[in-house]
Amino acid sequence: MCIRDRIELVHSHGMGPMGIAAMRIARKRKLPYIGSFHTLIQYATHYISGRKEIQDIAEKIAWKYLRWYYNKCDATVAPSQTIRSLLEENGFKNVNVIPNGIDTSRFSGDPEFERKDFGIGESDAVFLYVGRLVAEKNLDIAIRSAKRLTREITNAKFIIAGSGPAEQRYRELAEKEGVSEKFRFLGFVPEKKIPSLYKCSDVFIFPSKFETQGLTGIEAMASGLPVCGADYLAIKEIVSEGENGTLFNPDDPNEFTEKAAKAYEQRDSMRAAALQTAEGYSISKTTATLRKMYSKLLER
Repeated sequence: MCIRDRIELVHSHGMGPMGIAAMRIARKRKLPYIGSFHTLIQYATHYISGRKEIQDIAEKIAWKYLRWYYNKCDATVAPSQTIRSLLEENGFKNVNVIPNGIDTSRFSGDPEFERKDFGIGESDAVFLYVGRLVAEKNLDIAIRSAKRLTREITNAKFIIAGSGPAEQRYRELAEKEGVSEKFRFLGFVPEKKIPSLYKCSDVFIFPSKFETQGLTGIEAMASGLPVCGADYLAIKEIVSEGENGTLFNPDDPNEFTEKAAKAYEQRDSMRAAALQTAEGYSISKTTATLRKMYSKLLER
């Protein structure tokens, strides 16, 4: 935080080398130091090794480092109550819940691009996913459930926007399941097209088992979409069953099918609640909360 040329505190969003450097600067200048917790790196140890015993060791090391780093901060910012509880259960101190905000105005206007620009048919029932294509995003369940869902909603189409190391595996799984014609992988979509893509869709699917908050789900709600989300970690904080979306067991294809169909059928009645939920995460509101925390630290 800086007033004119006077630095009053240091706030880092990284917990690696940049975070360590920021902490040293804060300590050298005797300034309050805040660290934001964004990513559950301790649950991504499958990138290190496929062996369970090595993953378990790596997870313990990650928890130990994260606990050391964030407990040296004067305050830690978690984006959801779910993550705050998880951190406190693992020995983290001075944890504050301050969600990441979104610019809701970006998603409130008329779409600049049309369905045809994304290869979507006018009569398609569009189930949209936006995000990185990695194993922990759990898109397997949507692919394995596609046949069931299309028996209930014959015009269902899954639009997958994003890229990542698991993209080829997801494409191959869709082929194996015999549902590749029901999936359209768009790859990377330019930021300017994302608001239109939400507007061209009917339901946002969010099967991830890795979310500390779930910004794309909130963006979808800001566009008036219901969210069919995993009843797991922070997603259950933004989705209220039957109000602004539906929740499902992320390991149960039958339940995913049931809840995705429900969200589609009730999408019009869920629109108002989805928009209201998104407003609670506007930049102005989250920034006001952050400034209050800064002020308290400066008063000490």
